[in-house]
Amino acid sequence: MSRQTTRKPSLQKSRRCTPEVRALGISCFLFSLITVIQVFAAHLAHSQALMMDCISMGVDAFTYLGNILVECRKRDGGQHVCSQLVVVALSMGLLCYFTAQAMAESWNTVLVCEGKLPEVEEEGVNGWITLGFALGGVAFDIACLLEFYKSNKKTGCAKSVNMFTAFLHVSADFLRSTATLVMSLLILFCGVDSNCIDAYTGLFIGFTIFAGAFFGFFKWLKLALSLCRLTEFASGQ
Repeated sequence: MSRQTTRKPSLQKSRRCTPEVRALGISCFLFSLITVIQVFAAHLAHSQALMMDCISMGVDAFTYLGNILVECRKRDGGQHVCSQLVVVALSMGLLCYFTAQAMAESWNTVLVCEGKLPEVEEEGVNGWITLGFALGGVAFDIACLLEFYKSNKKTGCAKSVNMFTAFLHVSADFLRSTATLVMSLLILFCGVDSNCIDAYTGLFIGFTIFAGAFFGFFKWLKLALSLCRLTEFASGQ
């Protein structure tokens, strides 16, 4: 009897902190931390691309909280497909909505650069600030990707749409951070117009976000259809 009581706490503890929850928790913390700091930096640097990255990372951090909730509910042995569908749909919806709003501002700047709108006096983008946060973003993304790699290696969790969506968010953010890094180098060392290259980078970041959301939507739709088939099969029996 004493042996059984000593084993139960360790089993409960291991269930509480699964590899999936650990990977999601680290990602949520890192994304929340850098988002809060980067919002102030985006205003200071006058960078639309950096602000769009903030919007995306803020939604990502919120998404990881939902992913953690789903993984915690899985402790009872079920897959909780409906919960996964809700989290994924909410994540993609928020991401597309805020991205579209941010892209509209970048598009107006592009029209000014193309001479289709009258030029407005704007302060240039601070390339050193964007460079620092791009490097920090790349480092954070690599740390998160390593956690997902370790988690998948232990449990094969990439097959879960919940974990796959979270991994997709991190991969997309890594691409955005790399684009911001290239933009910063062009501003600092190639003498390009900082406002124009920042607007073009913002649009590129927006398109990559929509591309990832489009791919995630098909994954979500496939899971939703499979759930409908299971429901019909169960009702038929």
